[in-house]
Amino acid sequence: MDKIKKIPLPIAGLILALATSGNMLSYISNNIRYGFGIIAGILYILLIIKILTNLSSVKKDLENPVMITVMATFDMALMVLSTYIAILSMPVALGLWIVGIIIHCIIIVYVTIKYIVKFDIKKIFATYFVSYVGIIVASITSPVFKLQQLGKIAFYFGFIAYIILLPIVFYRVYKVKNIPEAAFPTCAIIAAPASLCLAGYVNSFGKDANPYFICGLGIFSIIMTIIGLTFIPKVVKGKFYPSFAALTFPFIISPFAMRLSSVYLKNNESFKTMGDVFGFIYNIEVIFGIIIVAFVFLKYAQFILKDEKRAASLA
Repeated sequence: MDKIKKIPLPIAGLILALATSGNMLSYISNNIRYGFGIIAGILYILLIIKILTNLSSVKKDLENPVMITVMATFDMALMVLSTYIAILSMPVALGLWIVGIIIHCIIIVYVTIKYIVKFDIKKIFATYFVSYVGIIVASITSPVFKLQQLGKIAFYFGFIAYIILLPIVFYRVYKVKNIPEAAFPTCAIIAAPASLCLAGYVNSFGKDANPYFICGLGIFSIIMTIIGLTFIPKVVKGKFYPSFAALTFPFIISPFAMRLSSVYLKNNESFKTMGDVFGFIYNIEVIFGIIIVAFVFLKYAQFILKDEKRAASLA
């Protein structure tokens, strides 16, 4: 139980990345998919046990604006993991998916009342993208449950939130600065929202998707991924913090979105070339993304298994 107690809440971000990696690589082999899914599922169960057996400390951690906003990866991971359960029991999977959406909506309301209404630029972090834009995971997973209409609603909300938050977060990160060392890795989350929007749009709109919009958003997501990459050298050179989990999902959702877009565009003769370009970029990004996930996974394993007394809080 001591090891479980050491599991940091931000590990939910790593779990989300692992589960998403499995779905992304399912075209190669179902064994690969389920391998990632099983690892993610085990970690998710351990995280739930940690939460249930340490409610007081968890409640204290969630008073931190970084922690509560990044905690939205917990329900995002649940939405993705539910797609693995669908093959075993669709009713159970659907129930978990809906629970994930409800939890995410509760977090959105809480963060809005607690931090947005009482606006303080110094309490704004890139993790706010997780709270608001993260709901688009419902758009990505909605086809599994044939609820694309709900997925479209989630996309519109997340996309509008992204447009509003983007200049605010950029101002906070690049102008105000003074990001605490322990929270600095979360700056890499800047890379995620554009790709998340792209993947959610393609999956929920399907044949109704606009190829011009896909191309434009795809190019923008590539630019944002490159910007996100600029934070990695400084992060990996520093000491480990649980916030390292923020390095994983952004660089997994990017190739995931590239692949979805590539497949879609290749089916349209007029956009086949752009589809090939996105496919090429996918091949590069997927290798890097898996390396980052493996790196952070090993760092977490080392942190949890070693008898260290370093605090597990983000800041």
